[in-house]
Amino acid sequence: MLALGCAGGLYISIASGSRGGWIALPAVMAVFLAAFLTQKNIKHVAAALLLLTISMGAVLLTVPAIGQRYDQAVSDIQQYQAGNPKTSLGMRFAMYESLLQLIPQKPLLGWSEHDYAAAQQKLVAERRASPTILKLANTHNTYLEYWVFQGIFALLLVLALLAASFVYFCRRLRAPDPRTQAAAVCGASLAVLWAMAKPRPCLRTPIEP
Repeated sequence: MLALGCAGGLYISIASGSRGGWIALPAVMAVFLAAFLTQKNIKHVAAALLLLTISMGAVLLTVPAIGQRYDQAVSDIQQYQAGNPKTSLGMRFAMYESLLQLIPQKPLLGWSEHDYAAAQQKLVAERRASPTILKLANTHNTYLEYWVFQGIFALLLVLALLAASFVYFCRRLRAPDPRTQAAAVCGASLAVLWAMAKPRPCLRTPIEP
């Protein structure tokens, strides 16, 4: 069942074209190695990793969507560096730059919805931020979302929750009971994925500029 879940997750990641999960894949593999790698099965694990690498290479070569998403990301970054923020990644980079100006102004308690919208408008009016930021419903990053609206203390609480969850599950990665071990692997993997895979916020409704 754990193997089927892994296969299903990989399929969904490839089919959806979401690039965030790809970043966390090495960390998730490290969780699996920490759970299952022993001196007795090191050869089998090495063979499994080799098979996985070959399979992933075959997927990269045969699934056009993956190459297209990668090329699109490279193109978005190049266009943003050339001064065009009107792309998927470019709009997010522009948002992050505006937040680097707003967060230091109220780092402890954050901004209210109304004041934040007004501050964004001011940045755009003063040409200190791209007008594209006014078209985004949120910051496209949970950590920044917490910090800008709830302040640094809320961000630290979220990070502490993730760290505590990860440590708790990791303590049972070597549990003798296979069911407990599988649950620990899933829990630790989930914590890693949530923390690394470009988390999207769902904290507020879109703001009309």
